[in-house]
Parts: sequence; C-alpha cells; structure tokens
Amino acid sequence: MRRAELDIRWTQVRAPISGRIGRELVTKGNLVNGSSAGGTLLTTIVSLDPIYFYFTADEQALLRYIRLDRLGERPSSRDTPNPVRMQLADEQGYPHMGHMSFVDNQVDESTGTIQGRATFQNPSALFVPGVFAEILLKGRGPYEAMLIPDAAVSADQATRFVYVVDDKNTVQRRDVVLGRWVDDRLRVVEDGLKPDDRIMVEGLLLVQPGSPITPQPRTLKSPGTNLTATAE
Repeated sequence: MRRAELDIRWTQVRAPISGRIGRELVTKGNLVNGSSAGGTLLTTIVSLDPIYFYFTADEQALLRYIRLDRLGERPSSRDTPNPVRMQLADEQGYPHMGHMSFVDNQVDESTGTIQGRATFQNPSALFVPGVFAEILLKGRGPYEAMLIPDAAVSADQATRFVYVVDDKNTVQRRDVVLGRWVDDRLRVVEDGLKPDDRIMVEGLLLVQPGSPITPQPRTLKSPGTNLTATAE
C-alpha cells in the first residue's frame, strides 16, 4: 500500500517555476515514458516575470568593457547590475529599463562572441519569450569630448577624414577616428583633431587639399545636449 501511495504521488506533475504553460502535448489514454533519457514531453512552461534577454557581443566590445573596468570608468557587468534599455520591434527610444545579470565565462571560438544576459520586469506580460528586441548597454561614464558636424566628415574607402583650414586659409586633409553620435547630427572625434583646429562644414566637393579659401565662421548648437561645437 505504501508503494502504491508513492506511485500515485509521482503521477502529480508539479512545475518548479511559475509562468505560462503551453499546449498539452499528451492527452489522457496515451502512454507516457518517465525515464530520464528520452522521457515523454508533456508540455512546456516559460517564466514571464522577470524575463531574461540573452544577447551576444563580439571580442572588441568585450575587450573595450574590460579596459573601461580597469580604468575605473565603468564597472564590469559580472559584478555590477549595469543599466540596460530595451525596445521592441514596434517601439522607439528604448523605453524599457532593466539591468545586467550575467556574463558568460568564455568566448565562443566558433563565432568569436560572448553571451550576456539582462533581466527585465514583465508584470504586464508585454515581453514574450522568443521575441527579438534591441538593447542599449551602458558604456563609459560622462567625459569631455570633441564634437563635429557629421556633414563635415568625408569617406575614402574605409578611412574617414575632414578638411582642416590652416592659419594661411589653405585646406588640408586630416584623417580622423570617430566615436558615437550625439543628437543625430554631431559625431565624437576620438583622434585626429585638436581643439583649435578649424574644419570645413560646407563646400566639401568644391575644394582639394592645398586649395586656398575664404572661411566664414559658423557656430553650431546642439539643443538636445546643451553642447556647442564651433566650426568654420
């Protein structure tokens, strides 16, 4: 009788997590195999609140974040729940806030990427498992940067450059390394320019390196960030 009671107890399937259950894959009257290898799948259940967002990052991004952590500019997501913003396919502006909760311990050699995980609260069940979304992960902290209008940037195959006007009002080409966008119109210059350089923002197709010009000063304001970039 004790063995029969135990057998009956094993007929009650209890999920170790709460969430949303899928369709029944087995109905009454069918044979169910309960072995650990090749057991019969009864149904599936997914956890909804909170919900995980898995993503992969390449080796360059991984190394950049490691160096930021060592420089003290951004703590590692392995130890700190860095903020993450997310938007679904029909959204703009990344309105959902979450945080980092996991970073894998090794890079996948076949893809050259490492997996990370962000956690989001999902009380309204808006986020559905399996749906794709985009995220923004916190980068470095606030820092002083040189901004130039994106209209001043020209391209030569894989090289980005600007036209600099020297003290004799002669145009010179200067290769630059660009960073992030600001206000969708300005670009951060990480290398290639000095604060007192004058750059051309108009008439780029009409000049060549070494051409003399008569510059007209212009001040460009970025209202969304309270920043001002001066260029000629």
